[in-house]
Amino acid sequence: MSILSDKTILERIRLQKDLIIEPLDDNDIQPCSIDLHLSEELKTIQGQQYNLKPYSYLVLEPGDFILGSTREYVVIPDDLVAVVDGKSSLGRLGITAHVTAGYIDAGFHGNITLEIANLSDEPFRLQKDMPIAQIVFHTLTSPVNRPYGSSGLNSHYQNSKGTILSKKKDEKN
Repeated sequence: MSILSDKTILERIRLQKDLIIEPLDDNDIQPCSIDLHLSEELKTIQGQQYNLKPYSYLVLEPGDFILGSTREYVVIPDDLVAVVDGKSSLGRLGITAHVTAGYIDAGFHGNITLEIANLSDEPFRLQKDMPIAQIVFHTLTSPVNRPYGSSGLNSHYQNSKGTILSKKKDEKN
């Protein structure tokens, strides 16, 4: 596997049109990643919803955890896999944007749900459209036979719109 450069990312988006990131601002294209932004919808793991309006914010207290999603809708082609991770500037403040599950399979379509936690000892303000994460693309040795969303794969989050709660059923230990 190799990581796509900014040049190749732009070729895949603009020429091949098989990689989709919408909306996309050219200023968000980094040397080997694309910055992603926080959408307006946040949810607790129990499903309580918060909507960030323009010029408003939600304070994430130390130790708090909340689900959010990317403003961007992403389509990953069958020959790429993506990894989503937090921005280093937020990590240095103790804010994680993707606690786990940062791997985005080939064939995924949708908004990416983020697991946001405040690991610091200071409150932090989450604002709509703030840069919250980055996505890196890796080429596969060949296109996958069964992309995410294929029949029989149990792809719970295909075509996700907004912040999606866990689809894992309650299990007893």
